[in-house]
Amino acid sequence: METLLQQNEKKGANKVLLAAVGIAVLVIAVILGLLYLKPTTQEVKKQVLEGAYLEGTPEFEALTNKIIIFNDNENTMESPTGLGTITMFARSTIRNNSDKRLSALQIRVSVVDPFDKVIREKTQIVVPSQNAETMGPKENLSVTVPIEGFSKEDDRARVKWKVTAIKIEK
Repeated sequence: METLLQQNEKKGANKVLLAAVGIAVLVIAVILGLLYLKPTTQEVKKQVLEGAYLEGTPEFEALTNKIIIFNDNENTMESPTGLGTITMFARSTIRNNSDKRLSALQIRVSVVDPFDKVIREKTQIVVPSQNAETMGPKENLSVTVPIEGFSKEDDRARVKWKVTAIKIEK
């Protein structure tokens, strides 16, 4: 009689195990579905810069002359990584001297050697903080850009900053 009761308990445990596995598979499927619906980084960048003035247009040339980038060499830091490379954290202050409100900027940060040869370069989109969704005339914005992949032998002379796209508030 005891063996009959033990077999019935095992069958009930199998049903619970199957139900738990089924729920787990369902939860994983929902998470993967949500991740699949999330826009890619390239799509987000495209949305942010939609309607922006790009390098080479007359509007861009007029606006870019009024955006000043102050390189903050004293606060630029470097940090070794666990892989033996070095990550630099380049810092600057961007000043909007135009009479327009800026909603986004695309900047290119280059680390060059003493002969102005680019060692590493990174393009990043800068959006004003959530507190102030735009950068008004005569306002400043502090920016830190991490640039990875330097070796100890790289002769990093200085950091160059360049605006490559400007989006104004409409």
